[in-house]
Amino acid sequence: MTLDFIGFLFGVSGSIALALNRPMLSRAAWLLYLVSNCAWIAYAFNRGESWLLQQSIFFLLTSVLGAWKWIVVPRLQAARRRGPVVDVTCSAFAKR
Repeated sequence: MTLDFIGFLFGVSGSIALALNRPMLSRAAWLLYLVSNCAWIAYAFNRGESWLLQQSIFFLLTSVLGAWKWIVVPRLQAARRRGPVVDVTCSAFAKR
C-alpha cells in the first residue's frame, strides 16, 4: 500500500466512524484520523508538497485535540470519580 492510499483509507474510515455518532466509534475515529494525518504528512514530505504538508500538520493537531477530548479527558474524569486508591491489605498478611 502507498502512503496516499493509507491516508485515504484511514481518513474515510475515521469520517464514517465519526458520522455514525456512537461514542466508541467516535473515539476510534480520532485514532483513525491520526494514522491518516501521519500518512499524508509523510506523503506530502516525500513529494515536496508544501501546502499539503502544512494542511496535514494542522489536521494532525486537530486530531490530537479530538483524541484528547474524546479519549484522555473522559478517562481522567473517571479516575477522579473513583477517588484515590486505598490500601486494603489485611495487616495479618503484612510481612514483619
